[in-house]
Amino acid sequence: MLRQLRAERAFTLIEMMIVVVVVAILTALALPDEGSSAALEGKLAAERLDGDVAYCRSCSIVRPDDPMIIKFDPQNNRYWIARKSNPDTPVPHPVTKEPYLVQFGDAEGSSGHNVTLVGVGLDGDYELGFDATGSIDQSTPAAIQLRSGSANYEITVSPAAARTSTLEGFWTELQDATYKEQETANFADDGDGGF
Repeated sequence: MLRQLRAERAFTLIEMMIVVVVVAILTALALPDEGSSAALEGKLAAERLDGDVAYCRSCSIVRPDDPMIIKFDPQNNRYWIARKSNPDTPVPHPVTKEPYLVQFGDAEGSSGHNVTLVGVGLDGDYELGFDATGSIDQSTPAAIQLRSGSANYEITVSPAAARTSTLEGFWTELQDATYKEQETANFADDGDGGF
């Protein structure tokens, strides 16, 4: 009788294996996926750039005597918003009053640790400018490419009305898509990382 009672209170090997499999599945579901978090960072960076284009466009319409630009610094993996009259000095952010600078990568104050500014197609320069009507300062669509982990995003800005669209993947062949191999004549860094 005692032997029969012990056998009834024990778990079988099959029951133990089922519990282990269920715990493993729940653990796998609970752990964050590094690829999806990097892709999310890239999507958020693309949305932020989209918002910054809209902000610059609006400010340029309101103050056409000194319109806004977005200046890209691919060597340092960043961009900033400035006035056309002073393109190398970021304007103050309207909320934080800090320089309106968006830094990607592992730099201090970065908004996207996994995000890399891969390339820009801006008619040969690094500035996306706006005129008094809100149109961009070039006749062809502007293209900005970001990478985050294995996810690629391309933000295009149409010439008329500066409408933006964000696509996953790279759709435009940019001549200047690899910045790490270009000369740094336009962006000489004095070593302090500032302006």
